[in-house]
Amino acid sequence: MLNKKNTGGIFLFINSILYLLLSVFYIVTPLHDFLSHIIVTGTVLMVCGLVCITAFISNPRAYFRPGWILSQGFLQILLGFYILYNRLVTNYDSYFIIFGLWALFTGIAQISVSIQIRALDISRWHFVFSIGLFNLIIGMLMMLNLFKFIDLLFVYTAIYLMSLSISYVLEFFVYRKGSA
Repeated sequence: MLNKKNTGGIFLFINSILYLLLSVFYIVTPLHDFLSHIIVTGTVLMVCGLVCITAFISNPRAYFRPGWILSQGFLQILLGFYILYNRLVTNYDSYFIIFGLWALFTGIAQISVSIQIRALDISRWHFVFSIGLFNLIIGMLMMLNLFKFIDLLFVYTAIYLMSLSISYVLEFFVYRKGSA
């Protein structure tokens, strides 16, 4: 039986809005100022990480609390600190390798959670699976960078942030009453 009241849903919705705004930032200002990208991205990652952890903790009575939300929270805080305070992140290549690894990790975590919720007979498991598969593909494209276009990497990153935003909204609907 699923929890009828998902109190963590509002936090996931806040995260979704923050990632949509960050993806718009990546589309609007792709190559203007690298320092502004580092500051904005690092700050948003740390805030979103705290919101993810709060979303996971605020729903203690749920039948199934997806662990990928908690792991994303910790990973986002670590990546935010790494981007803000590491002097090795000085060019776009290292910046997008970080995002590519993050997308790969997110995709793997979402696919493993979708397999778990499928075993629990939750009918909407395929939403999480398809977003996870999409994140794996985007992560591989960012890691490989076949065409060596920086603009294309900004587009990949914006698409990944949009898919992450969609996955947070879908997370709220997957576990609602009547989805089992």
